[in-house]
Amino acid sequence: MAEVLTLTTPVSTANIVTWDVKNIYLDKETPSIKVTLANNLGQRYVYRAVVENGTVTAADIIVGLSFINQGKFKTVQSKSLEKWLIDKIKAELPQFAGTVSGTEF
Repeated sequence: MAEVLTLTTPVSTANIVTWDVKNIYLDKETPSIKVTLANNLGQRYVYRAVVENGTVTAADIIVGLSFINQGKFKTVQSKSLEKWLIDKIKAELPQFAGTVSGTEF
């Protein structure tokens, strides 16, 4: 087994109140989407939509890339790209529960 550090006192992140999109990478060659979020403390979280063992297929990712490329998030759902991506992340990861606010970039 690899070495691991077990903390005596767990790290508390109660002061994290916001996350915002710092960068977005789209890859058609090896279908994937990567979004880097940063919180108000400067910590970063990288979300990846990649082909996984039977869970996510290349076709799933290609559909998402096509959806992004065609701008349907704005015309169909009346959302910016950032809001659309944050909503997708929120739907998959419970630690990102909350509301999206602010203005489009």
